[in-house]
This record gives sequence, C-alpha cells and structure tokens, in this order.
Amino acid sequence: MTRHHPDSLSLMEYSAGNLSEPHALCIKLHLDKCSHCRSRVDTLDSLGAVMMEQQPKVTVSESMFDRSEEHTSELQ
Repeated sequence: MTRHHPDSLSLMEYSAGNLSEPHALCIKLHLDKCSHCRSRVDTLDSLGAVMMEQQPKVTVSESMFDRSEEHTSELQ
C-alpha cells in the first residue's frame, strides 16, 4: 500500500499537463499503483473538460492563425 501521495496541487498540475516531464513521470508512476490518486486525477480531468466546454467560443483570424503556426514551427 502506498503511504505517500502527491499533494493536490501536483495532481491538478498533472491533470492540466503543466508539470515538467520528470515530475509528470513520477506522478504517472504513482498513479499506476494508487487507485485513490488515480480517481482524484480522473475527477480533475472531468472538471477540466466541463470548464473547457463552458468557455465562450473565440474566432481566430486567418492571419493570427498563420502567425501562430509560424511561431510554433520556429520553436521546433
């Protein structure tokens, strides 16, 4: 049985995809073994999905989309 669990903030950041790769890996390995924390992350994932669905739709101009693609390709 797991004795140590990630704190709530770490689980929220994991759910949002905001953790560094090494930290996310540590959380993932913990979740593989801990159904309690896995359930908490599932709840956070569902909450995030509901929040995203409730966001107003935003129209992006073609030029802004093109600039975003250019910037993204420069980062790779």
